[in-house]
Amino acid sequence: MGPEGMQLRAELAEMTDRTSMPSIWISGSFVGGCNDGPGVMSLNKQGKLVPLLKQAGAMG
Repeated sequence: MGPEGMQLRAELAEMTDRTSMPSIWISGSFVGGCNDGPGVMSLNKQGKLVPLLKQAGAMG
C-alpha cells in the first residue's frame, strides 16, 4: 500500500475506529463492512438494507 492508501486508512480509523475494508457508508452514515459493524450482510438479513438504500435514493 502506498502513502496515499496509508493516509486514507488513518483517516478512516479516525472516523470509524476501524481500518478494515470495505468501509460502507449510506447517506453519510457508516454501516460497517460486509459482515461487521453491523455490515450490509447483517442489515440485509434483518430486512434493513433495502429501506436504508431506498431512503438514500439509491433504489426506486
